Order: sequence, then structure tokens, then C-alpha cells
Amino acid sequence: MNKFSKLSCLIFLAASSYGCKKVDVVDQEQTGSIDASFSIGHFAPVGQSFVPSATKLNYVKLNLLDNGGFDGDHVVYLNIRESTIDGDVIGVSETLILEDCFNFEEGPGCGIGGGYTTEVRFGFVEDVVLVPDSTYVLEIVPEGLSSNLNVGNSHSDLYELGGYFKDGQENIADLWFEEGYTSLQLSNAETTLEEAE
Repeated sequence: MNKFSKLSCLIFLAASSYGCKKVDVVDQEQTGSIDASFSIGHFAPVGQSFVPSATKLNYVKLNLLDNGGFDGDHVVYLNIRESTIDGDVIGVSETLILEDCFNFEEGPGCGIGGGYTTEVRFGFVEDVVLVPDSTYVLEIVPEGLSSNLNVGNSHSDLYELGGYFKDGQENIADLWFEEGYTSLQLSNAETTLEEAE
């Protein structure tokens, strides 16, 4: 988010009954299908290639799953790499600590494994600068014993500009993913209030 848009929003806010809110601007995604999942730790390095049209990103969403067999939290972060899974790192997300059984509702199942994947958002403190129409890879990096953390994937080539990496090898099929950036948007104060209720 640039300083000019923040300043413009604040000036407009001071002179009106409108407010500013952060909204996600989606650039690239494959959010249409999850057919399966596989272990991030056992099949490292794991990632997804993409070709942006935007000049930056500051968030990535993935569908992750606690696959059981490990009694503890999962620690994970993302690298944004140039060109391929072992390319230069140009951005690193905040590290997330996902509680044991984070994808289960309370009740049976926790500790056994399985369940459904759940959407997890990775934020970046600074915008990652991208060159449109260039190839990048988001690499999922588990720390410590987080090998039973799975990522949701499709068996189909639903995102034609990239594919997922498993064991460092690129496939034509894709992970479930979304990448983009947050932006300030003007909103009527009444509308914002109604949305909050």
C-alpha cells in the first residue's frame, strides 16, 4: 500500500462521512478445486509457481491440513522465490504457529489425522516487489517437526500459468492458492457499520 493512497484516504476521511477499509486485491489464484493433499515436510521443497500481473504482493492464502501423528503446533512460513523452487528469495512471510488440530472443529478427529483443509493466510510485513509477466514460486517452509502439515492440491491444471512443486519437481497440476495485495478503499460509514453487525 503506497503512502499516497493512505494520505488521500485520510484527507478524504477528514472531510466526509466516509471511512477507509483494507480490502484484498486478488492477483493470481487457483481456488476452484481441492482433490487431495500431501505432506509439506516429507515432499520438500514444496511450492507453487505463478506469473503475476501486479507489481507487488503482501499476502498469500493456502489450504492446509493437520495430518495427525504429531502432538504439537506447526510452525510454517513462505519464501517468495524468483523463477523456480531454488531461485533467489525476494520475500519472506511472517512465521505462523498453527495450533495442533487447527483444521478440526472441537470433537472427534483431532490427533487421529485427516479432516478437511482450511484456509490459512500468510502476511508479509513489507510488500514483495514483482515484475509483471515474470515467473515466481511461493515455497512453503515448515520448521522443526511440522512434517505432518499437508497442503491442498488439485489433480488438474486449473491455473495455466504455473504448477505445484513436490520433491522439488514441477507438476502441471496446482495447489489451492491465492496471492495479491491489500489496498485502502473508501467506504460509506453507514455501510461499514452494517457490515460489522
